[in-house]
Amino acid sequence: MIMSKRILITGVSGFVGSHLLDLLVSNKVDFELYGIIRERSSLEKIRHNVDSIELINCDLVNLGTVLNVVKQVKPDYIYHMAGESSVKLSWGGSLSMVNNNIIATLNILEAL
Repeated sequence: MIMSKRILITGVSGFVGSHLLDLLVSNKVDFELYGIIRERSSLEKIRHNVDSIELINCDLVNLGTVLNVVKQVKPDYIYHMAGESSVKLSWGGSLSMVNNNIIATLNILEAL
């Protein structure tokens, strides 16, 4: 029995993540799709593909929740599209920027 491959996309509801999801769905990629979102994430950019992906709430800054998601999904591929990109916000919230761009990435690597 051949098991299908699993793709996990962090930041799937954001600008880049939603476009990646569009590409994978439009190319009819034969994978199980999983997407990490935050509790406060808007699903507007992915509403047309919401039936094609299993969405998982996860705080990427929390190593325990990241470990649980990776253990649950057992992804073959991870596309890490989550992060803060606003230069303006970085000036007023450097700790948030470090957490969302560095600690979150470190947690994903630790989980692997």
